[in-house]
Amino acid sequence: MMPIFLCLLFVFPQGPSKEELRQAQKLVLTNSEPSVKKGTELCANLNCVSSMEILLRRFKGAQPHYRDIVWKGIVRFTDPYSREMIASELKKNKKSASMRQWAAEALGIYADATYGSVLMKAARDKDVGVRRAVAKSLGNLGLKESEKVLVKFLQDKDFIVRGNAVESLLKLGFSSGKEALVKGLQDPDGGTRAALLSVVPKYAEKETASLAIVGLRDEDWRVRLQAIRNLLGCEPSVETMDALIPAIARVRPLVRIPLLSGIRDWTGMKFHKAEDWERWWSANRDTFLLEKGKGTEGGSQETVATYNGLRVDSDHVAFLMDISSSMDDRTSKGERKRELALQELKKTLESLPETTKFNVYAYSSNITVWEKEAQPVNPKNIKSVLKFVQKTKARGNKNIWGALLAVLGDPTIDTVFLLSSGEPEVGLYVHHNRVVDHLVDWNRFRKMVVHGVAYSKSKWNQDQIRHISEGTGGSFMIVD
Repeated sequence: MMPIFLCLLFVFPQGPSKEELRQAQKLVLTNSEPSVKKGTELCANLNCVSSMEILLRRFKGAQPHYRDIVWKGIVRFTDPYSREMIASELKKNKKSASMRQWAAEALGIYADATYGSVLMKAARDKDVGVRRAVAKSLGNLGLKESEKVLVKFLQDKDFIVRGNAVESLLKLGFSSGKEALVKGLQDPDGGTRAALLSVVPKYAEKETASLAIVGLRDEDWRVRLQAIRNLLGCEPSVETMDALIPAIARVRPLVRIPLLSGIRDWTGMKFHKAEDWERWWSANRDTFLLEKGKGTEGGSQETVATYNGLRVDSDHVAFLMDISSSMDDRTSKGERKRELALQELKKTLESLPETTKFNVYAYSSNITVWEKEAQPVNPKNIKSVLKFVQKTKARGNKNIWGALLAVLGDPTIDTVFLLSSGEPEVGLYVHHNRVVDHLVDWNRFRKMVVHGVAYSKSKWNQDQIRHISEGTGGSFMIVD
């Protein structure tokens, strides 16, 4: 028979040793990113209250780099007592709305119904970021009691809260979800309509084509873009082609790109102009066999302006210009980065058609926007914006998340060119894992493409910008 003390070891396994915790604390609280990463990994593996305390101590600090690293460890904990510490932050942390929001996000990732009551109580939080996180996280818990809270969220003033609530109702299979979806597709906010249209194939598959055809007539470009994506995901049919062909002439350039790519794939035809497609479809509609994979991408392409070697396939574009102190450095060719960036902006703007609307956001630690709204490209505005950029002084650090958040506030912009001399040093989020996660979450409503340009020799810095671009389906260029 096994001795009692050995039995107890199996039933109540030993916790981490003092030496393990001491080592974890030393690593996490140091001022070295590799050490913080190593310590975070150790804390997550120890998976106990003491190691969670160590991570929270660093997470609540002022250094965003370390906060973003530590987050990866916090969401890995399975120990219920450690998770309770996160729930406590949501319940009791009155000083930091951001901390409450992140706690709500973490509880959603844990997907543990134990914390459902904590999340539901937080639905009354005055901070919109907390309510957004709660509305999304409740969809992961599977609690019937959450239906009432989510239905109430449908009346929230914030468009993301409303959209998250509808998706959570659908995800949980509540009968109220389908009704909320129908009403949500008529939401006053175009971003909410677009976000909800994107989930139709998953939760209302049979209505995908019919709802997308209605969406093609929406006044908001984001809804039309999502409608096209939904239709191109369906099996080719005469009905969908009847809706898509007329749309070629009505949609903006960024939306036209996937539309043309899709119908070329269905038909094998390589037309570019709307009138050519209309003429061909009129002559072949009753006899042509549509099928996926029939053609390859190609056809004539319009000549467009470029920015640092990247195509500008948009007529509603924003340029995020790095004006941090590192822009005073020189490239390997001896050019001052700041001057090179200004020359490239000038060349691009002078090449854009006057039908294009644009804006410029100059960012370092703070963000300054040229105009409140995007303006048409013309000689007067080009002169004005170049003067605006020239007057800014290269100083401070880079707040890339702040710059992205600023341009996310303009729903008319569909394409962003993010120029950076390196990784961000300041901001709510700095590491690409957190920047991309929140940008992708926002982009359910915004549908914005971010192209990245790195004025940096460092592969680490380049990769930060590359990940941000890839997260939105954008392209990336290195300029050194």
